[in-house]
Amino acid sequence: MMSKIKNFLFEKKPAERKPSRPRTADVRTELKRSVQNPQAEKIDYRAYILIILLFVAAVGILLSGNSRTKYSLDPVTLCPNEEEANFIPSRTYVLMDLSEPLGGQQQALRGLINAASNSLEAREKIIIGRLQPNRGNSWKELSSFCSPDLKSISDSFGRSISLEKDCPEIISKGKQYPWPLGTGQDLREQTRKICESYSRFQKKVRTASEVVPDDNPEEPRSYIVSAIEEIMHDANNAPNGTRRRLIVFSDMLQHAEWFSHYEESHAPWTAEALKDRRKKASGLGSVPENKFDEILLCYLKTDNLKDYMKNAKWEVAHKKMWPRYFGAPKKKVLNRTAAGCGSAASFMMGKAEA
Repeated sequence: MMSKIKNFLFEKKPAERKPSRPRTADVRTELKRSVQNPQAEKIDYRAYILIILLFVAAVGILLSGNSRTKYSLDPVTLCPNEEEANFIPSRTYVLMDLSEPLGGQQQALRGLINAASNSLEAREKIIIGRLQPNRGNSWKELSSFCSPDLKSISDSFGRSISLEKDCPEIISKGKQYPWPLGTGQDLREQTRKICESYSRFQKKVRTASEVVPDDNPEEPRSYIVSAIEEIMHDANNAPNGTRRRLIVFSDMLQHAEWFSHYEESHAPWTAEALKDRRKKASGLGSVPENKFDEILLCYLKTDNLKDYMKNAKWEVAHKKMWPRYFGAPKKKVLNRTAAGCGSAASFMMGKAEA
């Protein structure tokens, strides 16, 4: 008993733990931080602002590069130079089949060329050529040019100036042209340059329509497919994003050694038979990919076509063959008579159809 009391009285109790005091060095460090940077615990937005500014600058550089409008023009074709072909938004090819006499349809062909040329937007290119009776060189380019960037013009009173009506007088009279009062020198010079571009373009259009002969003899062969493939090869070399159009002015009667509408032994005259015979034909090279966005077929009325169409079965096959050959209905293919081809060309190229 005494031993228990003794142990109780003399038992060592654990010392009470006092709250720890911060070390002097830690206190000084925290005070120093709070004095030097009072916003140390706030979010630092400067890094975010810098990132945003760098992003905006990068986007600005990218957009300014893609929206370049400066390019040099070829004085002959009025098109951007070859190394700047990405400034040409579209190419329209016109294939004239002169292997048969036109038989009074020259005016329809000239009207087609005029309609297609005048439907071009700024820097769009048209390439006009003819079918040749040569198996290895069936397409011959005769004329090519681009439409200038013809901005709308208005005088000092806001009245629009007609390129067709007013430009000839503006060019011919020069400083003597009766400009409205208040028309500044800058506006006069700008108008004169636009009118001169329009005048050069119209001269190109007139020259292009003059390639249509008043009379043409019948030729021994009609290599329509070969000519179309040569055009496809050229069109496929255009930069990505270029819109491609093809207009064919022809009776669409192929007359080659490997496939001819004039020889019954070559029947059936279908797109499938044509493609199959084309693959088996020798010396023609690879079949190019059809990258045309729109195709317009203008059926030229020839004596041979009239004779061919006397057979109802052949007529049906002929009307179905070429659209299928070009990939219809996935591809946009229009069929028109020669007389209605001008308005159809304007419609295909984005203008209202007459």
